[in-house]
Amino acid sequence: MEHTLHKQERLRGKLVVQRLFADGKAFTCYPLRVVYKHNASCEQKVLFSVPKKRFRHAVDRNRLKRLMREAYRLNKHVLPQKTEGLHVAFVAITDVLPSFDFVQKKMREALLLLAEKE
Repeated sequence: MEHTLHKQERLRGKLVVQRLFADGKAFTCYPLRVVYKHNASCEQKVLFSVPKKRFRHAVDRNRLKRLMREAYRLNKHVLPQKTEGLHVAFVAITDVLPSFDFVQKKMREALLLLAEKE
């Protein structure tokens, strides 16, 4: 299994992101809030976000985004490969910088919950 996160897998575009947060369904798996939506016209894409309100310093925001990306990259095989058109956003809802082991454990739980909701 190839553990990569290519640029094509990233969710980009202001309108696409706005539609995801406006029309998507959400659930929480602390310290992550997962917002997802089906879009039949394209492949599976993912977005990682850390609010400036919770982490004032860019160093901390970038660190947490890096941890979330790595945890997703290592555990994305949990999602079925047939989930075409799934847009997912992972938003951090914690105020403290968690360890990588904790983020990876919670990312796996969130992906399992997302796979069940399919």
